[in-house]
Amino acid sequence: MPVVTIQLPEALGSLHCLQSLTLMNFESLRTLPSSIVTLTSLETLHIENCWGFEELPMSVMTALQSLTLCDSLQRLPASLGELNLRYLMLGHVKHVDTLPGICARLTSLETLRIAGCDTMQELPTLSLMKSLTLLALCECLLIKLLPCVKSLTAMQQLRYLINFTRLCAWAECPCCNTCPCTILDALWSCHRQSVY
Repeated sequence: MPVVTIQLPEALGSLHCLQSLTLMNFESLRTLPSSIVTLTSLETLHIENCWGFEELPMSVMTALQSLTLCDSLQRLPASLGELNLRYLMLGHVKHVDTLPGICARLTSLETLRIAGCDTMQELPTLSLMKSLTLLALCECLLIKLLPCVKSLTAMQQLRYLINFTRLCAWAECPCCNTCPCTILDALWSCHRQSVY
């Protein structure tokens, strides 16, 4: 039986007071209507389990602060870097080659969560993300080393970093020896929780 493609109505763009939009379990949803860029009050967009997603028009969604993409996109749109995001959650994105360029421009980001991106071998440079307070990595098993976080003076929490080898490699990075104690405490706290 053929799968029926679901399309959201263009009239969605007329909801100018809409602040939060959640889409879950629409496997045949291919894209959002182009009118979504007119949702000037939209602050939170949560898309989960929409595996058919091919395109995400968002380049002029200037009010968007929180974005969750889980099991919903094969590849990240480069336009993500044009947003003024404070929260970004990426789950099970197959192709993350555009992530370095995106992260370099997300200078207001406070929380970055990445889960299940099993093709990711390294994180992009985070040095420009000076507002980042929380970095969480889960099930990104190919990542061997965290990038230098010396300049991330706002960092408060590093979560789910349970591979001891990776922690040691990060701690021995010469340029990270002067990182704030709160960051090192978070690293070792994560390790102790995973062991004990």
